[in-house]
Amino acid sequence: PQTPGYSSWCTLWRAKDGQLRVAFQQVTGPVAAPQQRTNVTVIIGSPDDGATWNKLREIPARKHPVTSTNTIYAAPDDTSFCGHGLAALPDGTLVTGLWGRTGEDFGYVQRSSDDGRTWSKAIFFADKRYYRTWPSAIHRLRDGRLILFAGIMKRKPGELPTTRILKAMFESKDNGKTWSEPIWLMPESTGVCEESDFTELDNGVLLFVHRVEHYEGGARYVDGEKYVSDRWQG
Repeated sequence: PQTPGYSSWCTLWRAKDGQLRVAFQQVTGPVAAPQQRTNVTVIIGSPDDGATWNKLREIPARKHPVTSTNTIYAAPDDTSFCGHGLAALPDGTLVTGLWGRTGEDFGYVQRSSDDGRTWSKAIFFADKRYYRTWPSAIHRLRDGRLILFAGIMKRKPGELPTTRILKAMFESKDNGKTWSEPIWLMPESTGVCEESDFTELDNGVLLFVHRVEHYEGGARYVDGEKYVSDRWQG
């Protein structure tokens, strides 16, 4: 709705009635004044496999896991990110991974059995006493298991999370109700960042693509300070 504007972090799934749905993050407002911007999750639907689209809803950033009725999509909170993984199971159940705000409630799964009208309480797939997590992809394998990918940080007081985000996946054999311990993918030295995705090949191999970053001096500077990183996909 504005230029310059920002729309990103898309999630695509098929509803129970066969229609396609897309949720994405939309940010509008002054470019030079971030505190005055408006952040909403926009949901659009298509009854004809993407030929035409209609706006279904706009949801403002929220502060708690959504459980209210008529929501369609478990929109993210005011961390300003959408587009986290969502798996639509054969029976229509939706399973999604979302980020929390700060502190203990950080990284969780929610399930919906009524096409997104209501959502379960937050399901924490990793032990909050030892980890903070940033889920970013979830897919159903052909054998029915769910695989969730997340950036994960071992909790150590005083450390910046962005310098210690590792890459791990979690397995669920009961459609997202419970999850395995972390399955670590690569050593810490490979580089930080939670952005990864994967697909299951015909032979059962999981093929991943990762974004990684290395910060100069092992630290990331915030609060207006310039930081330097290399970014690449592998």
